[in-house]
Amino acid sequence: MTTTTDTQLTIASLDGLTWDDPVRKAITSERTRLDQAVAAYQQGKRALYRSDGAPQFTDHDARLAQLAATTDPAFNEAEAAITAVLADAQAAEEREATFDPSDRPTPDELARANSRALFVREDAETLPISDLAARLREVADGTDRALLFVWGCYAGRRLAAIEQGTERPGPQQAPAIRQLSDLIAQMRARFVNEQAITTAKRRQEVAASFYSELRQRHDDGADGFARRTAGLRSRYGL
Repeated sequence: MTTTTDTQLTIASLDGLTWDDPVRKAITSERTRLDQAVAAYQQGKRALYRSDGAPQFTDHDARLAQLAATTDPAFNEAEAAITAVLADAQAAEEREATFDPSDRPTPDELARANSRALFVREDAETLPISDLAARLREVADGTDRALLFVWGCYAGRRLAAIEQGTERPGPQQAPAIRQLSDLIAQMRARFVNEQAITTAKRRQEVAASFYSELRQRHDDGADGFARRTAGLRSRYGL
């Protein structure tokens, strides 16, 4: 490990995360792991010096370097844990922002959507793109979530076919295709859980910040690692 100057870092707090939030729990657990590694390092380091402060062994530097390396496993395990919760938070945001037919509408909305599916599917697949966009505008301006859902599904499939090249409309249809895309996005947004997305974003921010702290502490060397790790408790309110 290399040694760097001790700089004060700006750290995101755990504000906005509940006490049972997975990111908060992971950070709490990993801070404990780091504390234990630091305590073991400091205890071992004291044993390398005589009571007058002079090195106790002729190979002092080698022993100190070997001891410092014992903090690496704690860092590696903490890094892996924080990387995992960061990936989970990123996946959660993507999941919430994706139109998922399996869990977005309520059972009643899904039943009403299914009752209209056959007719909507036929129109979504066969209407000229400009006419389909006009129909979606009517639906998007309404409040019937069952219609928003079923039209969003089948119009979305039509748009996917265009984007993937299965359907090849002429260049004069480009404005209508853009309108179709905008309307589908607008309809899908009606089913998005904005609070869940906000929480997922906050989890990513905190996890990424903590990860950055881990990196800085590790690169500081064992002494810097110990010194900076002690600051995690107050910075994160743990």
